[in-house]
Amino acid sequence: FNADAINDSKLIKGGFPARYGGRLSSVLDIRMKDGNMEKISGAGSIGLLSAKLMIEGPLLKNKSSFMISVRKNLFSPFYLAGADIKYSFYDLNAKFNYRLSEKDRLFFSIYAGNDAVKIEQQSKNQYSGAAVRWGNLAMSLRYNRIFNEKLFGSLIFASTRYKYTNSFENEMVTDTSMQSLKSNIFTGINDIILKSDIKWMVTNSYKFQFGFSGVYHNITPNDEDFEKIYANRSISRNYNFQQKAFENALYIENEFNTTKLGFNAGLRF
Repeated sequence: FNADAINDSKLIKGGFPARYGGRLSSVLDIRMKDGNMEKISGAGSIGLLSAKLMIEGPLLKNKSSFMISVRKNLFSPFYLAGADIKYSFYDLNAKFNYRLSEKDRLFFSIYAGNDAVKIEQQSKNQYSGAAVRWGNLAMSLRYNRIFNEKLFGSLIFASTRYKYTNSFENEMVTDTSMQSLKSNIFTGINDIILKSDIKWMVTNSYKFQFGFSGVYHNITPNDEDFEKIYANRSISRNYNFQQKAFENALYIENEFNTTKLGFNAGLRF
């Protein structure tokens, strides 16, 4: 993660609150910076392998703001060591927020990142190469509402797209023939998410929370393009399978906190 874009993070290793779900082993809750509504500021650094830059400031002073952070590698550590391996990555974090009123606020967030590793070898008559690429694109639109000093609500519409590709190619050319083998395997997970949460501060030590979430999954577990050319004959195959599903949930949560004791009890369906 690019630390310049992060405002707060929380790691939950077990005993998950009911608002989280989905076959969990742990939860890492990360909140990005909202952006400075008063003035433009920034931070950046250049290292041996990568560079990063973060800029934040107001779009309309005391009304809306932005935060944009980018990071990119400059050199491949393997390439510098003299190996035929190339590695590259980038990531982008951006957040925009708009104050509709004293009680209403709108947020729009984007995360995009991609990594790639590539190996190539070439001689007079033969070429071979392999590449692995993986990355994520996530966007969310969130509406927050303060009903009163004890009741808060939020509505979120979001989408995520994870993709992973593994490809290789081998080609040999002689005076009389050409042999070639190519394969590209793609795996992806696309989710569309709608969720809402309501928080009620009943007392200073007791908080009641409830909400729902709906996720539409579109999963591509193994999509392969395969081609083989041998003795002037060509063989090609394509495997394309997608699994689609809805995953919906309702939850209620009760949280008690005193100076010496904390207790959380909830139910998720």
